[in-house]
Amino acid sequence: MRNSGQVRENIISAHIINKTGGTGNSMTAFPLGVAKGDIVTFEFNLNNTAASGGVNITCTNFDRVIITTECTVVTYSRTPTNC
Repeated sequence: MRNSGQVRENIISAHIINKTGGTGNSMTAFPLGVAKGDIVTFEFNLNNTAASGGVNITCTNFDRVIITTECTVVTYSRTPTNC
């Protein structure tokens, strides 16, 4: 994510969601400060399985990523670049 705003942002959460509403676990530590103009990367655990109580997130069932800061919520719903 790129902070293209005018001020520093503090990201408080990020969630990856599949088409059935299952949520993958973020491996990034929050809160995460992002200075104006900086780019940050989030990591998600996509290897969750139903047997371990997780959900399966794949390129075919990816729906969106929701990023929440102290001031706003942003949704990314395009197909990921590595799919």
